[in-house]
Amino acid sequence: MELFHWDSSCGVGDSLIDEHHRTLVGMLNEVYDVAIAERDSRALEEIMARLLAYTEYHFNAEEKLFAESGASHRIIEVHQRAHDRLRTRLKEYLSLPDKNDPAVVIDFLGFTVNWFQVHIQGMDREHATMIREINRGSADPAM
Repeated sequence: MELFHWDSSCGVGDSLIDEHHRTLVGMLNEVYDVAIAERDSRALEEIMARLLAYTEYHFNAEEKLFAESGASHRIIEVHQRAHDRLRTRLKEYLSLPDKNDPAVVIDFLGFTVNWFQVHIQGMDREHATMIREINRGSADPAM
């Protein structure tokens, strides 16, 4: 079952970032499947650890892409702060004593899916467009 459906409207126009986002959406859906099936907690911990690791990998890749684009430090810092908010939330969730309780997982997923939808379709899309314009020479990197 899909909690978060990925389709072309979710893309930001960068093939690498779009592939990362598709992978993250797939992992969120996998967490959901494990949680609603109430499988053993080890399976849930395993997928959550993979989700955290892949999220960190993706955020680092995205932040590197922005830094290499020549975008202003202000733009990069705003994006990093947004990423840091989710990093913090993921780590807080993983420290909860009842983190494997299906209700807690569903609550976590509600927040996380909403965060990703808003972030991808807002900030990521806007910044990917800005990077393309900087690379074409039609935008000021200090924007």
